[in-house]
Amino acid sequence: MQTQEQIQQSNAMSLLESAISVLVGYLLTVVAQLFLYPLFGIKIGVGNSLVLSLLLVVIAFFKNYAIRRFFNRFPNQAILEDNVAYGATNNEIA
Repeated sequence: MQTQEQIQQSNAMSLLESAISVLVGYLLTVVAQLFLYPLFGIKIGVGNSLVLSLLLVVIAFFKNYAIRRFFNRFPNQAILEDNVAYGATNNEIA
């Protein structure tokens, strides 16, 4: 059976996951703004659009990291025990 330490994500990996997620989100947001803003009659320069996206990305980054760390505080042992009790193997759980 896997231990709590084997299941829990490290702070560094949480930070990396959040950074990659936010970077991808930023790129998608910038592209979406270029196409969607004109459809809704929103006139904003590219520079202002990039700054607005950057501010939203910073907020999203810290939100994602905080939520990941919050959920990593809860023990996953009960979930593992339930899965093993129903015949799941460690490979199926991971």
